[in-house]
Amino acid sequence: MARTSDIAIQNAGGVREDVPAGDFTIGDAYKLLPFSNTLVELKMSGEEIKNVLEDALDYAMSPDGSTGAYPYAAGLRWEVDTSKDKGSRFSSVEFKGPKDTVWAELGADRFYTVVTNNYISSGRDGYLTFGTISKAGRVTDTYLDYAQSFVDYVRKVETVGKLNQSDYSTQSFK
Repeated sequence: MARTSDIAIQNAGGVREDVPAGDFTIGDAYKLLPFSNTLVELKMSGEEIKNVLEDALDYAMSPDGSTGAYPYAAGLRWEVDTSKDKGSRFSSVEFKGPKDTVWAELGADRFYTVVTNNYISSGRDGYLTFGTISKAGRVTDTYLDYAQSFVDYVRKVETVGKLNQSDYSTQSFK
């Protein structure tokens, strides 16, 4: 995540492969995140964040959409029930900030800083709510290349491993 963000959201189609075991190179980072995207931060309410998730899932499930729209996140987790109507497919949406030790309910009226890539922040890939927020001016492009930012993160932490299942964004999917 960008240093000032609370939550990161990424479209699945923007991630092209798994992080390999062993040494990690800059080339690996650009295979993982191959597009020329920059990191963008948006100021969003919890309700708007939930709407973004609903938009992405709706587009991923649409015959004219793309499964690559499905959202991945850091600092955010949820349960999905695709049998429900748009607007009620996501439940148990919880937030855990960078300095938090426990998950808490995402506050509908609370504002968060969300980092994403500039491609979906403009409303592409079905992320319509991101586009609306960007047009309203609640967006800052950091101009940080997202693959290079991942390299910088790996250099800082030195070792990355598989997340605990409790930290996966999608906790259940039906």
